[in-house]
This record gives sequence, structure tokens and C-alpha cells, in this order.
Amino acid sequence: MLPLLLLLVLTVSCGRKDRVDLEHDFEKKLGNSVNLIYTQPERADSQFVALQQILTDSSFWYRVEIFRGTCLLRRSDTLGAMRKYQKVAAWCEKNPRYNVTAGVLHNHLGVYNLLGGRVDSARYEFERAFELLDRDPKQSTLISTVLNLSDLCLQAGELPLAARRLRYALFLCDSLHDTRNRSGIHTGLAQIYMELQNFEEAHRFFAKAREEVETEDIYARFYYLTALGNCLYFEHRYPESSSCFRQAYKLADEMNSDLDRFSCLANLGELHLMMNDLKEAKRSLHKCDSLAKVISTVKSDSRFYVKSLMADLALLERGDTTLASSINLDSLPDRVGSLRYKILHYQRLESYAAEHGLWDKAWLFKTEATKFSDSLRSFSTHNSVAEMTMRFQRDTTLLHQRIMLADYKAKNVQQRNIILFSLLVIIVLALLATLAMLIYRRRVSERFKKQMEKINGLRMNLVKNRVSPHYVFNALGTFLPKVKSFPEIDVPMELLLDVLRGNLLNSEQTAVKLDDEVDLVKKFLALYDLSHENHPTVSWHIDEQLLDRGIMIPGMAIQIPVENALKHAFPSPTPQNRIEVEVKKVDEKVCLRISDNGQGFDPGHSIQSVYDTGMGLKLLYRTLEILNEYNSQQATLTIENLQLPLHGTVVTICIPLDYDFERTYVEWGDRMR
Repeated sequence: MLPLLLLLVLTVSCGRKDRVDLEHDFEKKLGNSVNLIYTQPERADSQFVALQQILTDSSFWYRVEIFRGTCLLRRSDTLGAMRKYQKVAAWCEKNPRYNVTAGVLHNHLGVYNLLGGRVDSARYEFERAFELLDRDPKQSTLISTVLNLSDLCLQAGELPLAARRLRYALFLCDSLHDTRNRSGIHTGLAQIYMELQNFEEAHRFFAKAREEVETEDIYARFYYLTALGNCLYFEHRYPESSSCFRQAYKLADEMNSDLDRFSCLANLGELHLMMNDLKEAKRSLHKCDSLAKVISTVKSDSRFYVKSLMADLALLERGDTTLASSINLDSLPDRVGSLRYKILHYQRLESYAAEHGLWDKAWLFKTEATKFSDSLRSFSTHNSVAEMTMRFQRDTTLLHQRIMLADYKAKNVQQRNIILFSLLVIIVLALLATLAMLIYRRRVSERFKKQMEKINGLRMNLVKNRVSPHYVFNALGTFLPKVKSFPEIDVPMELLLDVLRGNLLNSEQTAVKLDDEVDLVKKFLALYDLSHENHPTVSWHIDEQLLDRGIMIPGMAIQIPVENALKHAFPSPTPQNRIEVEVKKVDEKVCLRISDNGQGFDPGHSIQSVYDTGMGLKLLYRTLEILNEYNSQQATLTIENLQLPLHGTVVTICIPLDYDFERTYVEWGDRMR
């Protein structure tokens, strides 16, 4: 039962990992097209269509459909956008397990409602998106939802909540290794400290945002510039603020967003008034007023803000109090977010009334400005206290985490010491075991050496009773001068002596030079031809460069296969029978190929092993087997029959050029016994 449960857990884990990888690949494909939504919605839509054609996952297909709806929204086709959203909503209702697709849909619906001026509906959609996306495993799509929620909290004056959400977004960026939204997060945190009049902290976050904003989309750059412009305005750094809003206005033109143009023009109009540049102020405010008449989603406090600026412009240009006096207390919005607008409005009226000696009105305007200033100050103080409380809680949490990490670190050090001590004990035991094994092997080797000495003594006693091959060779050598008078046996006798000498020398060596082996085999064949009337024809095909290099091969590597072919391949030898000896270089190896056209070994069958061949091949095979133990590159010996209609046997021996014969020379005598 337990193995079955483990298998099930592993299967589920692998499934989750595969899904996460698919999500990552999909987000990567989607990324470049999403950036085009703000500037080229038609082109972005065509890329989304192309992406849908290669997708096989339905959830991904419908997620792309959401972005197609947003492309329509950017082109002011709100009905078309809603049809796309409703289509995806119907699919999500039938497939409730795809919470990521549903979360992305609610996030886009939140933007749809926000652009339509329905702030409460937008917040509901963003909250719903957050609920669906804030589940494991978390995706990068959650970050944009958290940013949207924090922006609404910031607009509503809920600064502590906005800060909490932004820091959570920053945590998600770090966890998911997402670098696309960090500029927006730092800009949002800078805005919060700007509202709290903590400009030093605000500029610290603006500096972080500046490092990252160039790698993000156009709207992130617009958001950064407008937020920085507002901060500089509150610091009375009007020229720098004006520069930011002019850059933001160019980006609004690229995005073709009337609402963003309206915001930039209103800010520029006020800045020009502050700098007493009435001509530029008039141009900006008239453009802004024209946009306000065609944009239905402009908020009431923003409209009031523009009217107040135009009234101030009229007062400065003509001293006309008609427009200014038409804006009374009843027409002012009551939203907390417009407190600054009210204060600035009454301060302008107070200044104008004081300049013209209207002291009663100046006092009234001053009273109203003070009232709203007190409200704003109280509101800022409340937010400052709440923000400090939140930072204290966060710092306390971090302190607890550091204490826990220090405790874990101490435990890790203790565990590491235990592991190191255990490893030391294991190493000591391993060394002791190795030492004991070496002592045991040494004793076994000494005992084996003594046994071999006894065996060699017995062999020597046996040799004394036999005729030594060297004695035979020497005896023939003494007879050779006496047979010089018999030419017919002089040449055979010399060949016999050369062959005997070569075999005696080869039997004492692990390896011989290639040219020595070839010379010995040729002499052996010459002696064979003299003793047989009908004999096979032997052909040699040797790469001469190999002979000149002094290459070493195993002793009798050519002689044994040639002898076998002469003995077994041709029951009745004729000159039509052929033996071919080929020596060539193949892939950094010396290949010896001895083939014949005889009857073959077990005709019709392929030989897989050489264990059942004659003693000569057994000896050769055993030699290569021992040598291979001391070489990383292996020598090979194969024997095979030619395929019909051909007949005969092929023996192939391949030895690497860098084959090491020296390492085994000392052990050779013992291993071959």
C-alpha cells in the first residue's frame, strides 16, 4: 500500500511541475504581444490570433481571447470587448478548475470597469481575481492583480493597505523571479511615501524604479513619469516636474489614450500657472477642457480640478471674478481624494481676494482652505501612524525570522559537525579495512609466490628429462655448415632455423614489432611451400607507413590465423585457393585481417565466440583478454564466415595505436600459466 501511495504522490508532483513549465512557456510566448496592446492594439490582436492557432490547451486559448478583448477595449470597441469577456466567462463557468484563466478574466474586467469610471465594480473584480490567483502554485499573473488593487487603495487613501499589497507584490516578484513588474511596485511605494510627505524615502524608491523601468512596457514608463512629476510638484520643483509630464504626454500620444492625455495636460496647466507662464498654461488647459468634453469617464473631482485651474487662469489674465465666484461650496466633490484640489482652489481665491481688497471673501476662502488642510493633515497623520505600525510589525516579523534563522543556522552547524565527525569515523574505518585487505593480499601473494617457486622447481626437474628446444636449435646450427654441399637442403634448413629462432624469441615476449612478425610469417610460408607441392596462394596488402613506425602487436597475431587457414581451410589445397593478409590503419587502430576462400568454420553459421577454436587462437584470445585489463581502449579479435555466395573465413584483430604492452610484461608469465 505504501509504495502505491508514494507513486501517486510522485505522479501528482510531476503533473504539477509539468503544468508550471507549460505556464512559464505560455507566459513567455504571450509577453511580447502584450506589450503592443498599449501602442499597436491591431498588431497585438493579429499576433494573438496567430498564437491561438498553435495552442492545444483550451485554457491557454481562452486566456489569449481575454487579451484580444482588451485589444478591442484599447480601440474603444467596448461592446466587442465585452462580448469576448462574456465568451471566456461562459467557458470558465463550465470549467471551474481553471482558476488562473478565470482570475485573469476578472483582472481584465476590473480594468474595463475602471476605464468606465465604475471604481467600486472594478475593485470587486480585482478582489475576485486576487482570490482566484492567490493559490499554489502561484503565477506571475497574480502580480498585476495585486498592483491594480494597490493602485485603487492608493486612490482611496488607504495607504497602509496599499503598502501591504505592494510589498506582497515585491515578495511575489522575488519568489517567481519576475522582473517585469518591479518598476511599478517601486513607483507605487514611492507614491505612498510622497503622500506621507516623506520625500527622501519616496525618492529612494523612485531611484529603484528608474533602474528597472526601461525594460518594462510603455504604460510602466508612463506611470513612473507621472508619479515622479507629482512628487516633484509637491516639493515645489516645478521645472523638473514639468519635464516629467511632457515626457509622459508623449507616451500618452503613443498609447493614443485620451484619458492619459487629459491627466498630463491638467498637470502641465497647473505647473505653468505656478511658473507664471500664462501662455503655455492657457494652451494646456484649453486642450484639457476640450478632452474633458469628449471623455465620459473623467471623474467629477478631475473636472473640478480643471475648472478651478481655468478660473485661476482667468483671474490672472483679466482679473475676472465671475468664473471664480461661480464655483461655490455646493459644487465641490466630497471625495477624500480631492482634498488637495479643494485646498489649492481656495488658496487661489484667497490670494486673489486679498490682492483686490476683498477682505471678507479672503477670510472666508482662508477658513475653507484651513478646514480642508486640517482634514488632509489629520488624514496624513492617521496614515503615517498606520504606516509606521505596519513597518514596526514587518520589522518585528523580520526580527523573529532572523532569530529563527540564527537558531536554524546553529542547528545546521551542529548537524554539519556531526556529519563531519561521522564521515571522519567512516574514513578511518575505511582506511583500517583497506590496510587489513592489503596485509591479507600481501600474505596471499607471498603464499602464492612460495607455491609458484615449488611448481617451478618441479618444472625444472621435468625439463631436465626432456630435450630443450634451444638444444635442438643449436644442434641444427652445428649441422648447417656440413649440409652446404647439398644445395637442395641448404635453403630449407636456413628457413627452418629462422622460423625456429623467431618462434623461440616470440614465445618469450608479450608483443613483437609488426615488421618482425610479417618477416617471420613470410619465412614460415616459404618453408611451407617447399614442403608441399600444392599450396594456396598467399597475398599481402600492407600499409608501408605502418611498417616504418615500429608498431607493436601481440606475438604470433598473424602467424596463428595463417597456420589455421593452411591446416583447416583447404582439405585438398590447390593454387586456386587463396589466403589474403591485410594490414591497415582504421580509426587510430592497426587492423590485421586474415581471410581465405576455403570451406569456412562450420559453414553457414556465424562464430560468436572463439572459445571453441584451436589452441593457437585460444592462446591469442587469452593474450588479448589479459592485455585489455590494463588498457582503457580495447583490442578485439573476431572470427566470422563470409556470407553466401562467397565462402571462407575472416579473422580480424584490431589493436589501438597507443596500446600499452609494457604494464603487463612483468605479470605476463604468471597470468599465462
